[in-house]
Amino acid sequence: MFNYARSLAFYGLLAFGIASAPMAHAQFPSGRQTTPDGKQVLVNRSQGGLQWAISYSPNDGTITGNVFDPGGGDPSYIWCERVGDDGVMDPSAVQIDWRCEGGSPCEQSPCLASNWTDLGVVPLGGFFFLPARDPFVTLQLPEAYCDPIILGFVNEFAGSPSWEVDTVLCPYASMTQPSLTPVEANEDIWVRVWNYALEEPRDGTGYFTLMLGDQVIYNEEMPIPKQSGLLGPFGVPEGEVGICLRPNISAPAGTPVSWNIQLREPEVATQNASSRSDSGSDGSSDLAGPLHSTPGVVHMIEITVGSNCLGEPAGRRLTTNDAWTHVSPGLPTLP
Repeated sequence: MFNYARSLAFYGLLAFGIASAPMAHAQFPSGRQTTPDGKQVLVNRSQGGLQWAISYSPNDGTITGNVFDPGGGDPSYIWCERVGDDGVMDPSAVQIDWRCEGGSPCEQSPCLASNWTDLGVVPLGGFFFLPARDPFVTLQLPEAYCDPIILGFVNEFAGSPSWEVDTVLCPYASMTQPSLTPVEANEDIWVRVWNYALEEPRDGTGYFTLMLGDQVIYNEEMPIPKQSGLLGPFGVPEGEVGICLRPNISAPAGTPVSWNIQLREPEVATQNASSRSDSGSDGSSDLAGPLHSTPGVVHMIEITVGSNCLGEPAGRRLTTNDAWTHVSPGLPTLP
């Protein structure tokens, strides 16, 4: 009989990097893919001596799929729901808590829910699901989908066309495009992101995250409500505006530049598998959700390279605002 508890517990250790070396006897190729509608991440990889063929649906925060023993035998089935994370805003490094159940093949109808076994809470590292079409997908909370009709290219600021995200119907959105110019290590990158007042009475939190290639180069946490202004540590005094970065990485032209904006309700659950004890016995979760219906707008204005980081866009354009592609899942498919 397949030992779910042993296998998932061991895999939980892999997620923390304790035993993350590739298995010497893996018999199947590994890979990740995103479905054409962008709503599922498909994972096929060998870990812990087993072959995992699963799908992750970020809109509802569930994992489903099969686990195979390369040595033979029937496949086994898993179903997990996301119940928390450690709050790290790096899609590869974040540790996610999943409450899982396991089942054996059903040979005859009806296939009963009572045939599934509770496996407890299992921690998995975000790296397991990457790469994906949305490079921030492991940071997406369940139900944090965006209505795609309320984001896009606008010409609202005189002389500075921008990419706009309306936060009323969009608590989570990811955008990406290939870079227009190479970036040298420690070269200045200057970013201007403007928000109109984000109005929310529940004291939530907003996050802006910027990636170059597969590396996070900037993350800002924004208490909500938030007054209008430019994002960044400099605030808005004259000569000190926006975000100034000097990442110690080089990237050729064509490297993906990606950014994500998301709004979360207060007190996002951060307990890990060893400390979580406050979830209901009925399978309910204390995971905080996305902050829907937050009046406000966020604008990506520009990203340049080689500027002097003093508010003068003297450098090269890294991106253009009419070239962003929205890559995060949109509204769920209606039945």
